[in-house]
Amino acid sequence: MIEDDLGRAPDAHLAERTRHHARTKPDAEAFTFFEDERPRTWTFAELDRQVDAVASELAGLPDGARALLLFPSGLEFIAAFLGCLRAGVLAVPAYPPDPARLARSLGRLGVIAQDCAPSVLLTSAAFDALADQIPDLPDSLCALPRVAVDRLTHRGPVATRVAPGDAAFLQYTSGSTSDPKGVIVTHRNLAHHLDSFRERHGFGPDTTFGSWLPMYHDMGLIGKLLPVPWFGARAALMAPEEFLRHPVRWLRMISRCRVEVSGGPDFAYGLCAARVRDEDRAGLDLSSWRMAVNGAEPVRARTLRRFLDAFVPCGFDARAFHPCYGLAEATLQVSGNPPRTPPRWFSVDGDALARGEVRPGERELVGCGTPMPGVEVSIL
Repeated sequence: MIEDDLGRAPDAHLAERTRHHARTKPDAEAFTFFEDERPRTWTFAELDRQVDAVASELAGLPDGARALLLFPSGLEFIAAFLGCLRAGVLAVPAYPPDPARLARSLGRLGVIAQDCAPSVLLTSAAFDALADQIPDLPDSLCALPRVAVDRLTHRGPVATRVAPGDAAFLQYTSGSTSDPKGVIVTHRNLAHHLDSFRERHGFGPDTTFGSWLPMYHDMGLIGKLLPVPWFGARAALMAPEEFLRHPVRWLRMISRCRVEVSGGPDFAYGLCAARVRDEDRAGLDLSSWRMAVNGAEPVRARTLRRFLDAFVPCGFDARAFHPCYGLAEATLQVSGNPPRTPPRWFSVDGDALARGEVRPGERELVGCGTPMPGVEVSIL
């Protein structure tokens, strides 16, 4: 039973909460996806129908079955992920093949598919058509039945068949230093982590999130997508490729939708400072942005300074900067500053630091805050 005030409910999980919001505020906006700055919106009622359509398609799979999710960024990925959760199927979000590095990305996909042994591949109609044209598709992917979720139709409500301790999805590590490794994330892990966001940051049904991050990666998925069905919040989204081509569009989305929580790796802030023109800055209002997450790679003080110089005139508040640290094995966030706390950086001697000593010097370090509620950190 979900509490009306969205307080802690030990048996609550995302599939239940999605349905709860569809019943209590069906016409409220859940997700808006921008493509070429043109919005496409799903209300909570529409989101729930799409989730049911996917869950119905998966209903015949045995307990413990796994579904590999291969999607470009878009609303269909969200329906597929939540549909897996509703059907009791273990979702396995994965990076879609990158045409620029096809051999490497196909190799990574092959490792993931061989490791998790999925029963089905969920994708979009566009990728389904493209898959047959990809040369050297790994055997572990060729043999999978494919389901294009945007071709599915709603057949009515589907009963949720999961328990809090059940596995929700497999989050694979990046594979940057070795083969990707799957981390099992349970519904209870997600509930604890999302509730820690509320305890530390005050997230709730009135919070507006914004993201260009890949939806299949934990920072974009858990940090920006899943708070929407959990809290009954809303999110404005765009594709990573669109941000990389036009960084200003991320900032315009924040300004237009009055986004409060958004962010990305350190390079994203540097890209905005370097490529957003003066005439584009004149039309931006970033005063709504109260939490600018900076993580997933080293946080650099010079990047923070450059961004502040460029966008404080647009209403950006330095106290919004939120350097943080996280990893897939911890579900997501390990540490970060309390709300409205400006970032801290100081200069140390790099050689002394390598010896375990902290002395004044020229290497700048940025603090990544304090541990999240319920998190214990050991330095080993």
